[in-house]
Amino acid sequence: MDFTLSDEQAAVQETARAVFTGRGSWRDLATANLLGIALPDDVGGSGLGMVELALILEEQGRVVAPLPVWPTLVAALAVDRFDIDRATWLPRVIAGDAVLSIVDGAAPVPYAVQADALLVGRSLVAPGPVEVVETTDGQPAGLVAHAAELDPWVRDRVLVALCALQAGVCEAALRQTAAYVSEREQFGRPIATFQAVAQRAADAYIDVQAMRVTMLAAAWQLDNGGDNGGDDGSAAADVRVAKWWAAEGGHRVIHACQHLHGGIGSDLDYPIHRYFLWGKQLVVMLGAGSEQLAALANLVAV
Repeated sequence: MDFTLSDEQAAVQETARAVFTGRGSWRDLATANLLGIALPDDVGGSGLGMVELALILEEQGRVVAPLPVWPTLVAALAVDRFDIDRATWLPRVIAGDAVLSIVDGAAPVPYAVQADALLVGRSLVAPGPVEVVETTDGQPAGLVAHAAELDPWVRDRVLVALCALQAGVCEAALRQTAAYVSEREQFGRPIATFQAVAQRAADAYIDVQAMRVTMLAAAWQLDNGGDNGGDDGSAAADVRVAKWWAAEGGHRVIHACQHLHGGIGSDLDYPIHRYFLWGKQLVVMLGAGSEQLAALANLVAV
């Protein structure tokens, strides 16, 4: 597989990077035409796909921007897929006038307090009274006692979205760590020259690269229907491979970055703790790596 970005994909990535590094708002994402990147052009979208959406989320992860991008845009894909009053909701999402979220069983609903509608199964419902729960990423969420499980089509796209965020979080955390250990001196030389430090950082780099390529491979499979004529086919296996790397590799990377920073990594005035918290939150949302291996084994065995 060729992981070189097309000119169009590179432009999407560059635009997203400019918006997020400039501390852009939800409205700025709409102005840059990023909220409709994967939605069809008949409702004002760009008509691109999951790969381009993943590139946007990766850039969000790099700056840990607390914006409801993934739940809104994945829910919008479902609105389009299942024709859930799409003519009303999709233009609002593209314009930045609506926030959507996704209900997965009885799990906390991300950004539920901000959401204008919730995707429940294959329907959009107005958010009613919710029990607000405190989350480790500091973003408002709601707790739903009883709700439908995620549609498998939606679940695969949720997982790839979370994997893309994790890839961005870990890449940026490792880049900050590399800069720190190159400047921090002990015994008269940078600690990056110590073998133990270099090996830990190298292992983290390998994990980050594996997370990114498996995430992009899964996104590409979702865009191209896998092996089964639009039924996603082998995409399900690729999604679970990406999920395993994001959960297991993400855990290793964020712990390595925190460890290599030493005591300053625990200082709330220093930014690395934000990446640690986001990374841990995503690990919890993705689930245990052993669970993913079991799911993958079941897919392969069929």
